[in-house]
Amino acid sequence: MRSISTASHHFLEDVAAIAESGCTAIVCLPLLPSGGQAGGSSSRRSSNGWAGSSSSRCSSDGPPCLGALTVGFTSDEDINSTSLKGALLLAHALAREQREALEEQAALVSSLLLPPPAGAGDAAGSDGWESEPEAGWEPSESDGEAAEEGWREGQHTASRDGGATGSSGSGAGTAAAQQARAQRDTAGACSGGTASQPFSLGLLSFGTAEQERAFASYHARHMQRVDLCAYAICLAFFCMEAFVPGTPFFLVQRMGWRCLLGFVGLLPGALLLSKRTRGWFAACRDLLLAFTWAGTTIWLTSNGNYMHVLERATFRNPLYLRSFGWLTVVGLAFQMRFRFQLAAATLAFAVNCQLLPAICEAFYDDLAPARCLMLGLLRVALHGVALPLACCYVFESHARRLFLRAQAGGKRRPASALLGLRASCS
Repeated sequence: MRSISTASHHFLEDVAAIAESGCTAIVCLPLLPSGGQAGGSSSRRSSNGWAGSSSSRCSSDGPPCLGALTVGFTSDEDINSTSLKGALLLAHALAREQREALEEQAALVSSLLLPPPAGAGDAAGSDGWESEPEAGWEPSESDGEAAEEGWREGQHTASRDGGATGSSGSGAGTAAAQQARAQRDTAGACSGGTASQPFSLGLLSFGTAEQERAFASYHARHMQRVDLCAYAICLAFFCMEAFVPGTPFFLVQRMGWRCLLGFVGLLPGALLLSKRTRGWFAACRDLLLAFTWAGTTIWLTSNGNYMHVLERATFRNPLYLRSFGWLTVVGLAFQMRFRFQLAAATLAFAVNCQLLPAICEAFYDDLAPARCLMLGLLRVALHGVALPLACCYVFESHARRLFLRAQAGGKRRPASALLGLRASCS
């Protein structure tokens, strides 16, 4: 058995693709619902009776067909009872596990190509796919598990060897079905349906504490690389300020080894260096980032934002932002959930801006004290509080929408694993 392809349309394209892989014999098996009746012995004869038929054979007198499994063999001698039994079990597993996706696609294709049947509106409580199971045809549980395991291994081989091709269904039909499903999932997630509750746009929080905790875990997990980069960059900048002689700071010379206390706020970043402690960091992420905020605020406020260390020309440099640029850096680098970020940024601003009158008196004596104070507060509020909070709000809103989509999509297996499957088999 060299190649397998599932399709509900474009049978000739599947045959051509399988023939290119070196197969000279092709067998087409119907994908029937797991509970569908195969019409006596027609299912056992599907390896012969369905060969050469179109890849989606659905008729009123035949079994309800969801699609077809096209199997290619190297030669006619390779078609034996063992290989056919494996192919039949694989077709049964595909139809059972991906029934929802196949029915949706088949219904879409039927609605596009076939007229609606007479009296379709009278059939209440039936989706048109129910039928009685055939006695003796249902495979055993062990056979079903073996077929499912073989199908998963085939998927892994296809993704590893790069043999996956889109040969399932009409291209427009498949895209329309997937787009409709994505729109339904998104609408159900954002409208407060049974899958998830909507989040308030004020402080960005979900309606239930359980869902908020799930999002906190999701957010912390996906922000670990960002947090690691933030701690690494801030550590590099502080080392440059403390130990590099060519900088205007060179804190180790002007403050002595007391400057090492500035590293205290960055200590939580060490938990991200080991896989054993990353889980603990993720569980306590907001608390640890709050510690970083508090440590940095206390360090800079106690040292007057280095106004006793820097020269006048350096302090008045526009890029230094009147010594309050650290609020922007910390606000953009260490982003907690928005409700905590709002509290941390506001408190840090209120505590650190107590230095503004002394800074105006020492370095901006050419401005009136009231004007210097008013302009300073406005600039610090804009670039040190409003800008980081706006970025945090936008990023977290997007993260919450992704979380809702992940919750909605996690309740079903993706149909893309089946649609257009073409795997090489040994």
